[in-house]
Amino acid sequence: MLIWMPEFTQGAVNALVHRVHSSFARHGKSVSWPLDPLPANSPDDLLAASSAYAALVERSRIAKQRLGTSSPRDLAEALSFISPSSYARRNELLGGARLLSLGRFFVDGRDIYPRMLVKERLASILRS
Repeated sequence: MLIWMPEFTQGAVNALVHRVHSSFARHGKSVSWPLDPLPANSPDDLLAASSAYAALVERSRIAKQRLGTSSPRDLAEALSFISPSSYARRNELLGGARLLSLGRFFVDGRDIYPRMLVKERLASILRS
């Protein structure tokens, strides 16, 4: 999903989302958007992760207002039809656009992202 967040680099957005997804996976929760609602008595780190992710998702509304879409696919298609002079200004026009991971990664039709998070967590525990 596209979000508008010029104050963060794409790398910073990726790192934040990775922490959010890792927190959800650590607690056995689904990491795919839309996230399941959390009970009020959830651990603080899980509530914070959910709140941070909701704030990032909210930025998709700004992207939609500014760009006419929050879909990377739609934006790519639109870019293929714009004039060369507008295309040359794409960095100026799109400088605050970022990609927000929705917590899915498909290989051969299967979402392997949750399994990747579990393997990463196990490797981190074994290194400790």
